Amino acid sequence: MDIGVIGVNHKSADLNFREKLAKNFQRNEVRNFLHSFAKVILFTCNRFEVYFHSPNLTRAHSSLLHDFTQEFNLTSSYKLYSYFGKDCFFHLSKVTSGIDSAVLAETEIQGQVKKAYLDAQDRCNKELHFLFQKSLKIGKKMRQELKIGSDIPNLISTTLDVIQEKVKGKKLLFIGASETNYKIIKRLKVNNFQISLSNRTDAKGALMADELGIDYLNWKSLNYWNGFDGIICATNCPYYLLTGKDKILKPKLILDLSVPRDVDPKIGQHDLVQLFNIDQMNKMVRKNRKLELPHISALSQKVYSQVCTQHNIFINKDAKLESLQVI
Repeated sequence: MDIGVIGVNHKSADLNFREKLAKNFQRNEVRNFLHSFAKVILFTCNRFEVYFHSPNLTRAHSSLLHDFTQEFNLTSSYKLYSYFGKDCFFHLSKVTSGIDSAVLAETEIQGQVKKAYLDAQDRCNKELHFLFQKSLKIGKKMRQELKIGSDIPNLISTTLDVIQEKVKGKKLLFIGASETNYKIIKRLKVNNFQISLSNRTDAKGALMADELGIDYLNWKSLNYWNGFDGIICATNCPYYLLTGKDKILKPKLILDLSVPRDVDPKIGQHDLVQLFNIDQMNKMVRKNRKLELPHISALSQKVYSQVCTQHNIFINKDAKLESLQVI
């Protein structure tokens, strides 16, 4: 299979590095550095990966690595990892299975991979179609073997716990009409708080606020964030939304669940502010789970076995088609 992946994740790069990568990617709408490759781009809070196809993987990878570092102004290309052929297939299957996640067996990644693939279908060839379809299938099967119930702590439930424990008042502001914020608000005990939502696209934000039965704060009024007791940010904005120019007059909790970050880290230095970023929240989730999977190595082997089976099917089918074309 003439496929490869180049990227970074929470294990190979810290939040600052991933944030820089994400900001540059979001600002570069043309992305000319990828023009010659069939590709799928997987971009989440914990990883940034480019899956690509080329008949000459060595040359393609060298070109892509060069353009990647130049386009994103990276001086630390050693933080990037690469896999090819069956190893690339194995890597993506571990990703879809949740084995490679910041929080073991987290469920969101399956949907994120599927969305990345669906968004890029017109740029995929048969190798990439096969890679993503089979990796998603393997991931689904392995998740069933993990048998992790819905009561296991995750980012949403941990965020709810932190809000209940640390917010000293009743006024909450959610910034971003994202799926993450939607899930948090949906499960929050609304009667215990006065909840407002703000979003860069007012129409979308107002619609979500109306559905959830909460107040909507016009985006132009976001500078009133200092009046809230708790602020939860989950957007894809490439710049800081909260910069700390205003005086902090009362205690507040700020949860920044975004990459790039929505909140200037300097705000966290204020005595009245408790600020947690996405990596700190994931660390809490892992601690809350206390989930040990001694069979994780065996599960990884099962993933590899499935990958080998599907890889052989693809190679044999491809070889058969080539022989028929020769005949």
